[in-house]
Amino acid sequence: MGLPADEARRLADAQRIEKETAVQERAKAKKAAAETPAEAEEEHFAGEAKRWWGAKVEAMLVKASAEWRQAGSIAVSSTDWPTNPLARKEAEKVIAALAKSSDRASVEAAEGMLKKQLLKQWAHSKAYLAVAYTCTPNLKEYAGDAKDMIEEYMEMAEKEGARIVPAVLLAVARLCSEAKDDEFKAACLRRCYVHETQALLTADEQRIASSPVGAKLKPPLMPPATSNGETPMARWKRLKAEPGAKPSPSLDKLMEMIGLKSVKEEALELYTRVLREQGLAADRRQPFAHNFAFLGNPGTGKTSVAKLFGKILKETGAREKDVFVVSKGEELARDGADKAAKLISSAMGGVLFIDEAYALEPLTNTEGKAVAMQLLDVAEDRRNDLTIIIAGYKEDIETKLFGFNSGFSSRFSCQITFEDYTEPELAEIFQSKCKEMKVPPEKHVVEVAARRLARGRGAKGFGNARAVRILFDKARSRALVRDAALTSLKVIDVIGPRPDRDNVPDLGRALDELQEMIGLDSVKQSIERIVTLAQTNYDKELKGSPPFLIPLNRVFLGNPGTGKTTVAKIYGRILKGLDYLSDGKVELKQPSDLVGEHVGSTAQRTSALIGRCMGKVLLIDEAYALNNNTYGHEAIDALVGLVHGAPGEDIAVVLIGYEKQMKKMFREVNNGLTRRFGLDDAFRFEDFSDKDLDRIILKEAGGLRIKMDPVRIKVIKALAGQRARPNFGNAGAVVAMVARAKERMNSRDTASQELTLSDFGLDRVDGDGLAALKGLCKIEEIRKMLGQLKATLEQCDRDGKDRSEYLRSYLFLGGPGTGKTTVARAMAQILNELGVLGTDKIVICSALDLQGSYEGQTKDKVNEKMLEAQGGVLFIDEAYTLGGGTGSGAFSQEAVDQLVKLMTDPEHLKKTVVILAGYKDPMEQMMRHANPGLRSRFEGRIEFPDWSADDCVASIRQKCEGENIRLRSDAEQRLLHSLREIEKRPGWANARDSVTTYRLLYEARAQRSKAEAEACFTVEDVAAAMASLKAQRPPGESVRDANGFVKETVAAKAEHQRVQEQYKKEALVREKIRQKALCPAGFDWHRERGGWRCNGGSHFISNDQLPTV
Repeated sequence: MGLPADEARRLADAQRIEKETAVQERAKAKKAAAETPAEAEEEHFAGEAKRWWGAKVEAMLVKASAEWRQAGSIAVSSTDWPTNPLARKEAEKVIAALAKSSDRASVEAAEGMLKKQLLKQWAHSKAYLAVAYTCTPNLKEYAGDAKDMIEEYMEMAEKEGARIVPAVLLAVARLCSEAKDDEFKAACLRRCYVHETQALLTADEQRIASSPVGAKLKPPLMPPATSNGETPMARWKRLKAEPGAKPSPSLDKLMEMIGLKSVKEEALELYTRVLREQGLAADRRQPFAHNFAFLGNPGTGKTSVAKLFGKILKETGAREKDVFVVSKGEELARDGADKAAKLISSAMGGVLFIDEAYALEPLTNTEGKAVAMQLLDVAEDRRNDLTIIIAGYKEDIETKLFGFNSGFSSRFSCQITFEDYTEPELAEIFQSKCKEMKVPPEKHVVEVAARRLARGRGAKGFGNARAVRILFDKARSRALVRDAALTSLKVIDVIGPRPDRDNVPDLGRALDELQEMIGLDSVKQSIERIVTLAQTNYDKELKGSPPFLIPLNRVFLGNPGTGKTTVAKIYGRILKGLDYLSDGKVELKQPSDLVGEHVGSTAQRTSALIGRCMGKVLLIDEAYALNNNTYGHEAIDALVGLVHGAPGEDIAVVLIGYEKQMKKMFREVNNGLTRRFGLDDAFRFEDFSDKDLDRIILKEAGGLRIKMDPVRIKVIKALAGQRARPNFGNAGAVVAMVARAKERMNSRDTASQELTLSDFGLDRVDGDGLAALKGLCKIEEIRKMLGQLKATLEQCDRDGKDRSEYLRSYLFLGGPGTGKTTVARAMAQILNELGVLGTDKIVICSALDLQGSYEGQTKDKVNEKMLEAQGGVLFIDEAYTLGGGTGSGAFSQEAVDQLVKLMTDPEHLKKTVVILAGYKDPMEQMMRHANPGLRSRFEGRIEFPDWSADDCVASIRQKCEGENIRLRSDAEQRLLHSLREIEKRPGWANARDSVTTYRLLYEARAQRSKAEAEACFTVEDVAAAMASLKAQRPPGESVRDANGFVKETVAAKAEHQRVQEQYKKEALVREKIRQKALCPAGFDWHRERGGWRCNGGSHFISNDQLPTV
């Protein structure tokens, strides 16, 4: 029986697919066999590049790599480098710094240079930033940033049709390492192993790049233990067995020491070199200077090794005596050259060991300089008789001694670096201490102790073996208290009690003080999260698990008087209670405390300050001032190099400042600052709310034992108004206000204990903002709307609601003289009296006042006007010239963009009212063309109808009644007839013509009669006034269309077009000046009286010197 039709069909399809697949596989195998390894790699490279970055980028990389390989080792094209000579030199420094890819300080120095103004405009800065982000110290943390930087760079190159540099593929290759794609990594490295990029590759990357295409990649090279791959101990055993070897118990002892691999290798080299030199004939021997520089942190065994080196020299016959004389740099500088000479004499034939030799300070200390010169002479002249070993921190020895005189580096050419002990080595040392003191550790104890100790590795001052001893002693003391028999060491003995209120009373008290502070809810929550995470870490460590990282360095953002300094003191106590700081006190400093007077002194001052603040909280107030000049940037670079935020660093640096200025600084300075201080995780100190201000007032009054209950609400309202102004003082404003009021109270009545409104200067009776609208016609709807707004805000007061929710910005639509400015003033007064605005100030300007005449000036102009109006009203007339509207200028869109941005900034949001005013149709046209952000920010809309001649006469009649001047009926008829005629002429100004007419009538009356029985305006007065007004308004074509838009705007538009043409001409001039590289820093230029000046302010050329355009 045959298969069903469906099953037969499926079977046939499966067999067909199987055959086709087999054919494809054979074709693929045939193609692969025919392909050369290079062709196969090229195909793989293209495919992976496409998968990683997309087709466009893949095409760019394939094309560029072909060009690079064709160019071979030819120097990079000059177009790849900045044209500015100073910038080129800086770019070369970047390459040199990135060549030291395993050195965090060098990498961060490169990042800092790339971020500065000089290299910001360099087309390839993003490529080299990507390389910096993928260097060994950064890769794990900043792989995402590197990928973003590569994408931005490639997008820029595609957009501008620019060539790309090989460095970008080095960054790609390193990202592949994270993705474990070795084949693609090798392809990338081979393609970027050209030009200046060769210097940026690590030794292992160079090995891969130079390996044959298609060859199987070997595992990464491990640094050899010695020249032939032996461990130091194995090599020593072999050397001891060689003929002619001399026994050296000191080398035996050195080989048994924990760690110190590179030191042991140097000792074996010394031993081998001395014995082989002695094996030569006497006439072939050359005397060696056995002087050394031991560089590293304390506790790494420098002194112990120095003693062993002295003994090794004696045991091998290189020195006659087993003499070891010890001194310190500070002692030698204090005692002077004479005592130093005696010390040197006593060490002859052996070893003179000078610990902390950098403390000679020969650059600044006269006695230290004399001793330093003495050491240089002896190291050279008596090199056969004496070994001098100087020891200290690497950077201090290099800066203070080698930097003082190059003779130091040549006399002490054998520089041995004592690396910090690794975590396994620290564990071994801790284990040995337990064994020595006969205290057996329980499970996880050694692991937890080593992990805690290793947090400090790499930081200057890390104590190494000394730190192990301190931790062990502390753990043993806790164990002894816990168990008098001292039977074992537990994890709790190492990490101490759990950081909570019960176990650490000081921590509980600090947390209680924080909670008692008024306001600061978000800050309190942030600190509570730190405490909770610290407790979680404690529990993890008890189980032997690694803890989470808690960054101690913070940014405090907020206005004055919000408690930042007080919180910083509590923060220090909390960190001490959590065992993250050893001291917990606060050092308050200003930016000037970090900055030096001359080049190089800033780094020294910053370094010294960090050293003094170890264990403490270093508080830098107004830290944004470090962004003001080169010395401030140098301080930031030094800070970034000294403070890494690593576990166990034992310092917390807090940067304080206003949010806007701090964000600007973080954008413009060393990238490392952002990594050290997370701006996104900043502690934000918000301005105090009305309730918070009330609590502060009650606290202040209670402390002064004065009463103020009847006036408290008005005082709070006044303070709430101040809150909208720049840099509101918060608690400081309350204290100052109450103090001034108390002084007035005492001068008023020394016996009084109750403050009044007059003491606060708040006894002024509120005016009626609506009264200012008296005399205006056709504003009944406007008056009603303002009345409703006032009622709504007063209801918010009664309900305890936030009144600022009802604060909005407006469009005022209407012709000139319809009352727009008057209504704006009334609105400012009403909102200020209700405490919604901080001031009744109104800043009036035109849209043209916001637009600059050169690039960058517009932003500054908008900023200045908004700052001037902050907390009040900004009234922008003729606003239709903004954002593509009628008559818009060259920089109108820039003005709109900046205005939109500022309206949402914290300084203005719900604090400043912006009013855009102008003719209805052009305004609506402008709003249609403007970006959605502008439209959405103007929720209010008020239309101001034009006045007729009848409206003007009614207004004049009302004015006459107010001033007790009678307008005769015949005069009124004549006036109405004349105004109707003038209304048809160009320039009708609505209410403004009413005011002008009344003034002309009054002047005519004054000319007519010095004295009269009845104060009145006559037909003669009207005739004279109207003749004057008609002379100002000659007949002509009507300038008002159906929408009320006057044709004077045509002239304004022509003026804007003229400005645009002028800007185009000036842009050509600026470009010509830039091409001449007259400003080495590469700043743009702007017009200044009589010529042009660079935006940096340092360079000027007169109009006579301008190149021909």
